[in-house]
Amino acid sequence: MKIRNIIFLLVFLAVVVGLAMHTSKRRQRPPSSLIGQSVFDELPVNSIEKISFVTADDQIVVSKSDGRWVAPGKYGYPVKFDDVRRLLRRLVELKVGQVMAGTADQLDKLHLVSPAIEDGKLRNTGTTVTMFGKNDAKIGSLILGKLRMAKMPAGTPGMPPGYGGYPDGRYIAVDGKVFLVADPLNDVPSAIADWLDTSILNVSEADIAEVRTQGPDRDEVTLTKEDGEWALDRMKRGQELDTSNSSRLTGALGYLRFDDLADPALNDEALGFAKPALVYQARTTAGRLYVVTVGGSPEGAETRYIRVKVEDAEDDGKDDDKGDDGEGDDGKGDDEDDDDGDDDDGDDEDDGEMDELNAKLGRWTYVISKHS
Repeated sequence: MKIRNIIFLLVFLAVVVGLAMHTSKRRQRPPSSLIGQSVFDELPVNSIEKISFVTADDQIVVSKSDGRWVAPGKYGYPVKFDDVRRLLRRLVELKVGQVMAGTADQLDKLHLVSPAIEDGKLRNTGTTVTMFGKNDAKIGSLILGKLRMAKMPAGTPGMPPGYGGYPDGRYIAVDGKVFLVADPLNDVPSAIADWLDTSILNVSEADIAEVRTQGPDRDEVTLTKEDGEWALDRMKRGQELDTSNSSRLTGALGYLRFDDLADPALNDEALGFAKPALVYQARTTAGRLYVVTVGGSPEGAETRYIRVKVEDAEDDGKDDDKGDDGEGDDGKGDDEDDDDGDDDDGDDEDDGEMDELNAKLGRWTYVISKHS
């Protein structure tokens, strides 16, 4: 065969192969009709009873219990309902922005490999979000992959061209299809603590009238507010209050947060409440008494166990000035003390608030930092 014919044949074969590859890619290209459509055709939000978030290293689960969203892995502690509702609303509103070819290489590049795959290979796995109904019936799921970062516009002060940016979308996989969506879905928790309301108390120092601490092998300390200034009980003449230390006591309830929750199955002996290390009491100007009991510490940890309750600080002294007949010093019976009973209604409302607060606090032993 002549050299010219061989060259012609090779060129012809190259053209044929190129056309075949081009045609194959066009056939593999996902339909553009999906763009703008909802990722989930119908997502029955009100039927969702449980959501799981699975990564290669962890699993987070939230579920409904008695009408509330809770964290089963944290002994049924309530999670923030607004966070759950916000995520579900975003999933309902999720639209397809771009359809990608879901090849194995692309799944790996976009961090969309299922974390359930265990073949010993290092892969860029995503986060699998699965929604369940009653009896763990699967309602829907998706894999969250890599964020798409918007590039900073050219000429942005202090930024090199194309540097930096912010997330303006995320790659996801649903039922084997790969999409780019405009919502970064930043509401997905990376740890269950992200969705826990870690607030215990938030009582302003301005509302506290007296603070008292006591415990074994320590002197009792009482701080009382007088004309807006804190004074130490039994302070000797010429002594001055160390405000740097006293403020830690008077402001201790101002932003009290927990780091974790103790296992409810542990008894008082294991948690150090058989012989508490400290009892902290704060009486407010409104007549409430907040009591924080400090137990032990987990071995080797910079944390400690506490329990919290609230009482009526005036309970003990309500009947001190009454005689055997139930009348006060002025000789008036109970019927003559109040004209319209409004004060009693206020007391009942305050008692109801305390009961509700104790119902929330009383179930738990909190783990807080020793530096709190």
